[in-house]
Amino acid sequence: MVEVIYSPKEKLQILRKQYKISQTELVGDKISRSHLAMIETGKTKLSKRVAQVLVENFNEILKSRGLEDKVTLDYVIEDTKAQITRKRAYYIEILNKGILNDDLICEIENFIKVSDISSKVVLYSKIGDFYFSVNYLKRAFSYYARTFDEALIINDIKILQNIVLKLSNINCKNKDYVNNIALEKAIKERLANFTFDKVEEIYNNFIVSFTSVGEYDKAINYLDKLLKDTTDKEKLYSLELNKAKLLEKKEIYVSAISIYRGMLLKYKEEDKKLLININLMNAYKLKGDLSKVEIYYKKNIVTLKKNSLECLSPRENGQCFYFEMGLASIYLDKNEKAFQFFKKAIEMNIVCDEENLEKLFTNLLKLATRKDFDFIKNIETLYLDNVLEKKMFRIGYLFMNDYRENDFAK
Repeated sequence: MVEVIYSPKEKLQILRKQYKISQTELVGDKISRSHLAMIETGKTKLSKRVAQVLVENFNEILKSRGLEDKVTLDYVIEDTKAQITRKRAYYIEILNKGILNDDLICEIENFIKVSDISSKVVLYSKIGDFYFSVNYLKRAFSYYARTFDEALIINDIKILQNIVLKLSNINCKNKDYVNNIALEKAIKERLANFTFDKVEEIYNNFIVSFTSVGEYDKAINYLDKLLKDTTDKEKLYSLELNKAKLLEKKEIYVSAISIYRGMLLKYKEEDKKLLININLMNAYKLKGDLSKVEIYYKKNIVTLKKNSLECLSPRENGQCFYFEMGLASIYLDKNEKAFQFFKKAIEMNIVCDEENLEKLFTNLLKLATRKDFDFIKNIETLYLDNVLEKKMFRIGYLFMNDYRENDFAK
C-alpha cells in the first residue's frame, strides 16, 4: 500500500485521534493548548522546537500506557514537498532497475494523485521508457501521451524532448504520420530549445511523416535545418540525397539535378558516385531527357563492371543499383539487359521495400521467356518461402499468368 502524504498539522491530528490524546494532554506544561490549536488549523506553522516538545510528550504518553510505539521528529516535521520528493526518488530507483508490475503501477498511480505535476511527468515518462524498451509500443505511447501536456506546462526541456522523441519514433514505427504532424504543430515553438542530438532524430521523424503525407515543402524545411547544422559527412550525404528526391517528387527536376551534380564534386568514393549517377540518370528520366539518361546509363554500366566495386554494397541508402538499372533499361527499350539486371538484383537478395519487390517480380515475369523457365521456378520458390508471408498475393497471380501464357503445365 502506498504511503499517504500528510502535512505536519494533519499528522498531529491523526496521531492524536489514533491514540485518543487530547490537545490539553499533549501540550503538557511547555506549550499552550491554543498554540497547538492554531498549528492544527493552519493559522501558524509548526516549528522544529515545538515539534520536538510534542514528540517527547507523545512518546511519554505512549510509554505511560504501556505501548511500544514511537513517534519520531523526522516523521512529524517532514512536509508534503519533502515526502513527495522522497517517494518519487524511490519509485525512480525501482523503475531504473527495470522493475514494473501491475501492483507497482497501481501504487504509483495512487501516489501521483496526491503528488505534483512534476512527479507525474517524471514517473509516467519512466513507465513509458520501460514499455518502450520491451517494444510494448501501445502502452508506451499511452504513458508518454498522458504526460505530454503536463510536460509542456512545467516546460522541463530535458523530459519534454525525450517524450517528443519517443512519441515521434512510435508514430513512425506505427506509420501514424498524421499523429506526428499534430505533434510537430504542438511542439514547434520549443524545438529550438532541444539539444541537437535529440532534435536531429525528431526532425528526421518529421521529415518521414511530412513526406509520407505529401507535404514536401515542410519536409524540405526540416531537411534544410539539418543541412545547416550537420557536420558529419555521411549524414550530409544522406540528407542531400533525400532533399533531391523530395524535389523530384515536387517535379522540380532542375534543382534535384543541381544537387546531384554538386554532390559529385564533394564525394569521391566509388559507391557514392555510382549512387549519385544512378539518381542523376533517374532524374533525367523523370525530366524526359532521353539523351542524358543514355549518357549516365552507359557510365553506370562501366562503373558496375569495375573490379574495385566487388567489395562494395550493391545497395546504398535504400536503393538497389541493379534494380534501378533494370528500370532504366526498360525505359531505353533494352529489355534483355533489363532482365539481366533484375535477375542480378534478386540473385543477390538485395531488393528494397515491398513496392519495389513487387515491381521486381512483375518485371521479371513480364520479361521472361521459355528459356528462363528454370530461373522462374527458382524465384517462385523464393516467393513461396519468403514473400508470400508478406501477403503479396498479387505476385502469385503473376506467376500463374506467366505459366499459362508460356504453356507451362504447372
